[in-house]
Amino acid sequence: HSLDNNMSFGSRSTSRRTALVVALVAVALALAMTTPVTDALEPGSKNLRLFFDHQLDRNEDGVLTADDLLQWSHTMDDLPTENDPNPEHAEVEPEQIAGLLADLDTDANGVVTYDEFKIHFDRLRHPYPQPTEVHLALTSNPTEMVVMWLTEHSEPSIVQYGLDSTNISLQATGEINEYSAVSILGEWKGYVHRVTLKELTPSQQYFYRCGSSTNWTQVFDFFAAPQQTVNQTSFALIGDMGTVIPYGFKVSEMMADHFAESGRRWDFTVHAGDVAYAGTSHKREWEFIWDLFQNQVEPFAARAPYMVAVGNHEKYYDYRAYRNRFWFPGNHSTPISQDAGNLWYSFDHGLVHVTCMSTEHPYNVGTPQYEFLRNDLAKAAANREQRPWIFLVGHRPMYCSDKPEYNSHNGDPTTDNLQAQLEPLLHQYAVDGMFTGHMHMYERVFPVFRNQTVTPTNTNHFVSPSAPFYLVQGNSGAFVDYHFVQPQPLWSAVRLSEWGYGRFDVNRTHLHYEFINLETKAVKDEMWITK
Repeated sequence: HSLDNNMSFGSRSTSRRTALVVALVAVALALAMTTPVTDALEPGSKNLRLFFDHQLDRNEDGVLTADDLLQWSHTMDDLPTENDPNPEHAEVEPEQIAGLLADLDTDANGVVTYDEFKIHFDRLRHPYPQPTEVHLALTSNPTEMVVMWLTEHSEPSIVQYGLDSTNISLQATGEINEYSAVSILGEWKGYVHRVTLKELTPSQQYFYRCGSSTNWTQVFDFFAAPQQTVNQTSFALIGDMGTVIPYGFKVSEMMADHFAESGRRWDFTVHAGDVAYAGTSHKREWEFIWDLFQNQVEPFAARAPYMVAVGNHEKYYDYRAYRNRFWFPGNHSTPISQDAGNLWYSFDHGLVHVTCMSTEHPYNVGTPQYEFLRNDLAKAAANREQRPWIFLVGHRPMYCSDKPEYNSHNGDPTTDNLQAQLEPLLHQYAVDGMFTGHMHMYERVFPVFRNQTVTPTNTNHFVSPSAPFYLVQGNSGAFVDYHFVQPQPLWSAVRLSEWGYGRFDVNRTHLHYEFINLETKAVKDEMWITK
């Protein structure tokens, strides 16, 4: 059209005009096909390209703008749109959108092309060998370790392992489970492999690779669970992470760097729900986002058990992806697609007992989950001489001073909320702490019972507190909240709108917790407990 306005075709023949138009169309089609062909040569970039095209580029013009990212923030966490009448719902702050765009916009022209976008996620876009998405999980037997991975095609499930990276002569086989999901992009189908390594020597370092005779992963390593007489247990805590937008990948990258450093490796990771944000609206889930996420955390999830509590963003298709992609200690007597073992379960590691619950399923008195929690915490309390620390992990917080959902955290005994139904259990069995997410913020709560602090509030060192402390670690990658109730409740010790993750180091008498900030890569908040 622009050529037609700037050139005189009147003196030219119709055939020449037609030939020129045909030539231009051919060039345009060739250019349009360039990127897909290039991506086809880079299998590892396929999911990243799908994410860019079908999730972020809301108007499908080939570039990202501030408006695209704002619209994405609404679908990512069901945040309000123009028609949302609820004044307490908080929009993502414009500063977050501007900062994110600036981080991605390498040529500073106000828009982000796919070529600019992909260079920030170098490891994800490179060709990934099959199998992929390797991660570990504990079982109820401390001499076992579960290895899981995905493939695009059905093939044997084999793990080769040993005590030396150059001599992995032992071999174990396992199960394969196919599952599929349908979206507007068509059917996604994958094969989930699960192999359980047995009769492991406590605290022994093992090296392994997984796959089949024709296609192996790189060699990873892990440490078998220790004896109960271990001197120290360390673990990482995250929640509400997501993938490449806004900062889930960056937090994962920082964690992978820290995990690889001498002396900073931890024993297992706890994720307090809202894992991949593959469910980005009330209507659908995108399996390729799960694939992105599990590759994203592989550098530490393939080397230390990755234990997850379910969140509201795992709900799609009756929690299908969550049920299939993870395998945790529990009652697995039913088919995996109907299994409740992943929804609430517990595990032991070293000096700690961790109970994972589902805040997305009924937990009020008399329900199956309540009975599980009561029995599990009672057994853990009776075994405190062996494992002195007991923690509860869920997704929605029991104490949190966020503004958008503050009223859901009150202790009205006539409701089915967490304080009304479960706080008495935590107090009865002397649970040491509860870890949650859901609200996209960092908040550390003093040891508290029925909204009353039980320790001095002018310190971060607590001696034998008579009630649990609470952590809201919903700041591991999703857009952070900036709206808090005022004045700050007396039970709220620290609240921050910053990204990062948490780390615990415990021995038999002391607990040390650190919140590690993404921007500075340093400790921003910390706490001690002495028994």
